[in-house]
Amino acid sequence: MEQAEWLKTDVAKVKKKWMIVIYHRSPYHSNPTSGSERVKEVWTPVFDDLGIDLAISGHDHSYVRTFPLKNGVVDQTGTTYMIAGSTGQKFYGATLQPYMDAFFDEKTQVYTRVLINKEGIHILAKARDGRIVDQFLIEK
Repeated sequence: MEQAEWLKTDVAKVKKKWMIVIYHRSPYHSNPTSGSERVKEVWTPVFDDLGIDLAISGHDHSYVRTFPLKNGVVDQTGTTYMIAGSTGQKFYGATLQPYMDAFFDEKTQVYTRVLINKEGIHILAKARDGRIVDQFLIEK
């Protein structure tokens, strides 16, 4: 796939410690009706090969964070996938999946702060009313 080849070439030029990708549709869905096997088939092997630390997507309109995954199984050296939730008025319910470490599917908006420092990638997700939805740290 042309996009996958572009990403491989682009990432090969980067000499940073942390690798984050942002795209629309997650390979690890929050609801079985919203999954995309093609995204999973094409992108997860690329992310595994490139050592992507965090993959942020949307589409599902609920908040999900996976365990770190490599080759589709939990692996601390793998990619953490995060579905960022919804900032608008459209919400979808989440169905618990074995790859989910955290999920939030209340019908309220979610925002996420991503902070990178010497400790790692800090994620803090909050609901519109200020409640903490999720917080975690990715370390290497």
